[in-house]
Order: sequence, then structure tokens, then C-alpha cells
Amino acid sequence: MCQNWLLMDENEIIMSFCFKDESCGRCPKLGGTADKHIRPCQIDDRGDFSFTPLALAKEVVMKQSFKTSKLYFGFPIFILGYQDQNFGYNITTCSSSYSLGDWLVIGVGAEENAADQIKHYQQFSVNIPDENFMLEMEQAGFISHREKLKHLGLDYEISELTQAPILEACSVVLDCQVDRIIEEDGICHIFAKILERLADPELLDDKGHFKNDRFAPTYFMGDGHQRVYRYLDDRFDPMGSFFKKARKKNDKS
Repeated sequence: MCQNWLLMDENEIIMSFCFKDESCGRCPKLGGTADKHIRPCQIDDRGDFSFTPLALAKEVVMKQSFKTSKLYFGFPIFILGYQDQNFGYNITTCSSSYSLGDWLVIGVGAEENAADQIKHYQQFSVNIPDENFMLEMEQAGFISHREKLKHLGLDYEISELTQAPILEACSVVLDCQVDRIIEEDGICHIFAKILERLADPELLDDKGHFKNDRFAPTYFMGDGHQRVYRYLDDRFDPMGSFFKKARKKNDKS
């Protein structure tokens, strides 16, 4: 191993491995070479470095720019319920939303019937299905200018708070009151307060806490080329668990 490596600081050593040429391990700064199965490793608080064997260093792969008209990186699908001036009650399928505390923001096309009706009534429900409701979910989105609840034969009740339909087949429902609507580039960004959260009893424990591992909404994902549905499995980790494990490991060492 070339002793020139010992003249370099930590960053220079790491950079020499990251930006190596075909002769793996070549030091671009000093012209020295090192065995292709070694890496720099700090061994104490003096700033000294030794080298330990490991597998071949991996090549650095740079991110690649790509052009697309849209990118959905995973959003839960829900069925929007609302009062309809033409049909009494109606639904449509959406996937654009985020929630913080008691606030919910959804995005709806400004030219859609749902946008007009929600602007008028200022209330709506968010019905979140699982993968067992996929056909009805697609039908609610693809069919237009119809009384979809009756056409699809869906069971529902009317919310006492918002007068919006609550779908029996959806395990989780949010009852919402519109606060304000911002229209931009053909999209209505609807800011709403969550008045009530509803869930099937099997999704709640004895203390009324939500059983996260029992609920599996379907996620919408894709780009301008193709959109797909993604499904959750039963794996889960409590928030903060990775940080705690890492801290315990560091404390032991």
C-alpha cells in the first residue's frame, strides 16, 4: 500500500475512493495506489486512519433527470362524497390530499362537477377504501354526469354534520367543512377542517386508538407515462424506532 495515503486528510481519502478510475484504488491527488479491497477507517479520536478489508468500493451513481408531465410518488385513493344540486348526493374518486392535525387539503379539477358542488355546499366527506373496493373506486371516477350512488348500487348514509354521503364499504371516513378554496392552473385547492373522524370498530382498540396495522388504503403512483395502484402489506414500525435503535447501538459502542 502506498504511504502517500497517510499524507491525506479524511475527506481527501474518501474522495479518492469515490472518484476512482478503472484502476480501482488509484489516488488522483498524489499518484499513489492502494489495494482495491481496502477503505479508510478512523480508529481513534486522534484523526489517525487505518485501512480495513471490505468488498470492492461501489461506484458513485448520479441521479438522472427525466421529463414527465406529472409525478405521483404515492398518495392514498379516496372517494369524495358531496351534496349535488342535480342528483341529491354524489361521489367521485380522488387521490390528491394531505392532512395536518384537524386540517385537510384536497385537490379537485376546477371544471369538475365535484368542485362546483363543494363550492356551493361547502361540505364533503372523504371515504377511504381498501383494495376490496377497487372496481367501485374506478367506476366512481370514470363515470360522469350520473347519479353514481344509485347507478353503482352503493350503500351509504347521510352525515348529520355535513349532509354528505358516508359509504358503508369504506372503513375510514372524514367529515369535512370547507374553510377556503384557492383556484390555480385549473385546480381547486380546497382547505377544510375535519369535523369528525369515523372508523369501523375493528380498526379501534379498547381505548379508541387507531390500529394502524389493520388499515391498508390503496396508493396511487406513477408519472405521465403510466399510473398504477400500489398496496400495503402488514409490516409496520413505530415512529422513532429506528432512531432509538441507532442511539442504543451507539451507546453500547
